[in-house]
Amino acid sequence: MIEILNTGPLNTIQDLGRPGYRDIGVTASGAMDPLALKIANLLVGNDEGAAAIEVQTFPFRLRFREATVFAVTGGANATLDGIILPPWWMQAAGAGQVLELLLSPAAARAYIAVAGGVDVPPVMGSRAPPCGALSAGSTAVS
Repeated sequence: MIEILNTGPLNTIQDLGRPGYRDIGVTASGAMDPLALKIANLLVGNDEGAAAIEVQTFPFRLRFREATVFAVTGGANATLDGIILPPWWMQAAGAGQVLELLLSPAAARAYIAVAGGVDVPPVMGSRAPPCGALSAGSTAVS
């Protein structure tokens, strides 16, 4: 489980979206950078389309409530308890450790995938929300 400590208005849970509903007025949604989402998921052993956190406003901070494996892809400068992490890499985190993502001048968004995926209820076959963003203090089961 993770706890969101600091987030912005454009940060959401995303997967590869829900194609096939445009005829009833529902957009596909899904990750803005599907390749970065797929790679983050593959790094932690998830299905490539599993739900992950899409970060577009920085800084972003979360606390791991239990030990887990995670990956950060896309563009962000990431630290775990203040220690700089390599980009596009898988890392193990212990309970209580804090992941922070800061803006990178080279990119617009980043993805955080956790082993097992982010477990939020699917809507029309996708965990990407039709609307809404993450809020500080929210928790998600991974």
